[in-house]
Amino acid sequence: MTPNDNTHDPHQTHGSLHQKLIILVGVVVCLILASCFFYIRYRASVSRDIFSPLSSLNYRHLRISYAELLKATHGFSSSHLIGVGSYGSVYKGVLSDNGRFVAVKVLNLRQHGAPKSFIAECNSLKDNQGRKRDLNLIQRLNVAIDVASALDYLHNHCKPPIVHRDLKPSNVLIADDMSARVGDFGLAKFLLSNSLDQNQSSSMAIKGTIGYIAPEYAMYGQASVKGDVYSYGIMLLEMFIGKKPTDGMFKEGLNLHNFVKMHLPDQVMMIIDPRQVNGELYVEVLNYAGTLQKARGRVHECLVSVLEIGVACSAESSGKRMNMKDIVFELNVIKDVLLGIGIHEKRLMINQLSKCNVECIV
Repeated sequence: MTPNDNTHDPHQTHGSLHQKLIILVGVVVCLILASCFFYIRYRASVSRDIFSPLSSLNYRHLRISYAELLKATHGFSSSHLIGVGSYGSVYKGVLSDNGRFVAVKVLNLRQHGAPKSFIAECNSLKDNQGRKRDLNLIQRLNVAIDVASALDYLHNHCKPPIVHRDLKPSNVLIADDMSARVGDFGLAKFLLSNSLDQNQSSSMAIKGTIGYIAPEYAMYGQASVKGDVYSYGIMLLEMFIGKKPTDGMFKEGLNLHNFVKMHLPDQVMMIIDPRQVNGELYVEVLNYAGTLQKARGRVHECLVSVLEIGVACSAESSGKRMNMKDIVFELNVIKDVLLGIGIHEKRLMINQLSKCNVECIV
């Protein structure tokens, strides 16, 4: 054995420790980076869940406490009440964390079938989410005709006549073929044959949705076909203008009816929902009109005519409102003019209006 056999090289020992230290530091750094990565992913996921816009089709369910809802609606104040339905009430709320507007539905659990109705409503909204968005002019006109045909059937072809009493956009469902169905007949009522002028007063509490209820029904409880016509007129204006009757801009005597009326006929293009008038629409109308100028003229004429019907239907005086039968006829004529359908085809189509689109959803 030589003297060097029991001697450790200090440089070799130092190098080994240095390598171990580098490995240890590398492992620690990797763990820290991995932890940071998963933490960032987690925070991003939570951020998307909480702060993504409600209008997005990809948002996840928000988790909001009762205390937050109580604060958002000012203790479910009557000033925040949007509407009252057969199974509960809906309140407008503003979330304190980001100022987002929300609608809060409070179920009346004493009413039999309320939970089942709420689940069915959620499923209907889920299935129809997005279908009412970005419809072009022709599609919206078709929806308007379908709803008018349904009301015409209820008012003029049912014995006794039926009034819906809660017509609004959320009670109109769009099928896969883009046809419209009138739903939620929870407040519907038969009109007795001995009623005068198809009006019936009711001592019961007024039910319906604020903004869509006819003035005479809100004041005197008179349920009538003209009340449905009023609701239809408001909904028609909302469909083509893109503003709800409860929009914050409507105050100090200005309402949706007056707003549209004051812009008719020359300033219509300034107030309509621009999503309904796009290049594809003009291309389709151009096939019938021949020139772009004529196509634009037909689109403008169509919008003016539809909004005039909406204004006439939402007149404050029930006696000045149109009949649903006349509304169906005029809307079909407007569509004929827009698409250049001949008079013979128009007569054939109107004769087929007996096939109305009514669907009762309990």
